[in-house]
Amino acid sequence: MLPFEVSKHITLRGNQYILQVKVTNVSVNKVFPESFLFKCWRPEEFDLVDLNENADGQAILERSIVFNPEEIRSFIFILKPKDPKILQINKFKSEQLGQLEINWYNYLGDPGILKVGPFKHGLDSN
Repeated sequence: MLPFEVSKHITLRGNQYILQVKVTNVSVNKVFPESFLFKCWRPEEFDLVDLNENADGQAILERSIVFNPEEIRSFIFILKPKDPKILQINKFKSEQLGQLEINWYNYLGDPGILKVGPFKHGLDSN
């Protein structure tokens, strides 16, 4: 059984997507997360702004942090068109944006990976 429950919400604001992700540790044990990375499926068209990083580009979440049972973590990612004059986001068009990849270690030191996605925005994504 995977130790995480993930809920996601995608908002179109202006000409950018705002992705809000809530991750809950649903296991009965502590988990030691290594990374929460969003992988954009169209990096040639979109810039990814990871609001979960500090000014130096390092993740706010350090490897040594414990993710306790029933603890909730929230993450925000923004996808902006590289050239907003060329790429105008159509709110009526369905878009597949990417996926979230969670890497962790369990309390015994065994590694795990969970890929959540696709993150999809459009009429049929709700």
